[in-house]
Amino acid sequence: MGFAFDGDADRVLICDSQGRIIDGDIILWVLARWLKYESVVVTVMSNLALENHLAQENIKTYRCPVGDRYVLEKMRETGSKLGGEQSGHIIASDFTSTGDGLCTAMLFLNAIKDLRENVNTLIDRFGRYPQKLTNLKLTRPRNEINMEAVNLIVKTHQEKFKSGRIFVRTSGTEPLLRILVEAPEKNLVEEVSQILESEMLKFA
Repeated sequence: MGFAFDGDADRVLICDSQGRIIDGDIILWVLARWLKYESVVVTVMSNLALENHLAQENIKTYRCPVGDRYVLEKMRETGSKLGGEQSGHIIASDFTSTGDGLCTAMLFLNAIKDLRENVNTLIDRFGRYPQKLTNLKLTRPRNEINMEAVNLIVKTHQEKFKSGRIFVRTSGTEPLLRILVEAPEKNLVEEVSQILESEMLKFA
């Protein structure tokens, strides 16, 4: 295994012996099973496969906006002791009050030892759903976008899109409208992404 930390070491990503990236979603999947928690907080960007795996272990998933402060807020609100993001920013409140990459790495090592996990099988077994993130450049300020109308379109398509997930939001840092589509079938992801992109152009 290899461990990579960001500049202030509050995030960690892991790779297996084949160099494949084990991201925060897989780290949360392993830790939640090891710690036997009843719930986990993830962001809206976490892969749907994580939610499904946790459900199989009778672990409830709560979603929140992107950002570690939102993860922490939702953890406090729901009484969850574990939460995090795909980026490897993990908060395990029984061990630390904020994201700590070194702590996460040590917890992960203990988890795979106790669970007798084969690290090289984690990515294949996780079975990440295909995702497509489309970024539309905004020609108007974010606060002028009619998000009620955007969400209505999303809801209409989501009702037809039973096997997958759609999420549309404005970027908090760039003038972009982000369209995330996720489903078990890649061709369905592409099809729905194209439809949504054409419908969202009028808002950008």
